Amino acid sequence: RFGETEHISKRLLSSEETDPETPNQHHCSHCGKSFRWLGSLKMHERIQTGEKPYHCSHLKMHERIQTGEKPYHCSQCIKGFRWLGSLKMHERIQTGEKPYHCSQCIKGFRWLGSLKMHERIQTGEKPYHCSQCIKGFRIQTGEKPYHCSQCIKGFRWLGSLKMHERIQTGEKPYHCSQCIKVFRWLGSLKMHERIQTGEKPYHCSQCIKGFRWLGSLKMHERIQTGEKPYHCSQCIKGFRWLGSLKMHERIQTGEKPYHCSQCIKGSLKMHERIQTGEKPYHCSHCGKNFTPLGALVGRENTHGREALSLFSLWKQFRWLVSLKTHERIHTAFPMFPVYKGF
Repeated sequence: RFGETEHISKRLLSSEETDPETPNQHHCSHCGKSFRWLGSLKMHERIQTGEKPYHCSHLKMHERIQTGEKPYHCSQCIKGFRWLGSLKMHERIQTGEKPYHCSQCIKGFRWLGSLKMHERIQTGEKPYHCSQCIKGFRIQTGEKPYHCSQCIKGFRWLGSLKMHERIQTGEKPYHCSQCIKVFRWLGSLKMHERIQTGEKPYHCSQCIKGFRWLGSLKMHERIQTGEKPYHCSQCIKGFRWLGSLKMHERIQTGEKPYHCSQCIKGSLKMHERIQTGEKPYHCSHCGKNFTPLGALVGRENTHGREALSLFSLWKQFRWLVSLKTHERIHTAFPMFPVYKGF
């Protein structure tokens, strides 16, 4: 109920009460006062009961959904939002702001919920307890009330089910206005349209260069400012990119995580063959059997045949590209028997 309406209603009520010739047909059930018009009685009863049926925030929300109005706009891009809270979330992603900080470490978080989860891991807190046993959990029950109608998979959130069903059915509800291409997700359509129109909504604050993606702008700004946020835990060296730090740490530790699946890796297999007496490699010229592949290659070389060099045996690699280059050798020389690693 609005103040102006109350003022008008009180004036109407007073005018009706002072008119002796007005037939009063409608009576208030609370105080017995009578009124000529039903509308006047309704307004009076609202004052009596304190009822306020028109809520500004809810009415505006409803109208905004109905009309599609998006009055809140991002200052860095042209995106519009229906709610102020949605704009704030968007701006936090744009600026990289992380206002929530852990009290035990220097880590910052964009959302309060993420900080709460982090703090629970830090403190070991498990506030949720099973009703049937004493076991505690960091997050609430793993209940998944939403189930796919085509398979038995369950989901915790309705939105996750909708995304799953879209993949199941192959539905692509988002259409490009400039071409016939369709997309499963709205974000994919937005990315496609940005390529189509050549739009570059993200601009560098230090130069006039524009970028299509926020990530590209962040990379550019890091080069501009010389920022190196990634630091080696073993030395004082800083790096601009996380990938560069990972490469550096592999050199420091000697780690070689990429293993060839086509050639022998390590000495375990060789040790087992010596123990069992197994000789899986056979010379096609003399019929002699050999335990290691290298012995076979050496034997066949004595017969005048060209063989594959042994540089690839027991091979491990620090970089994925080195492994890929190595594997091409195997595809180029398929005549040699190869054995999977372990």
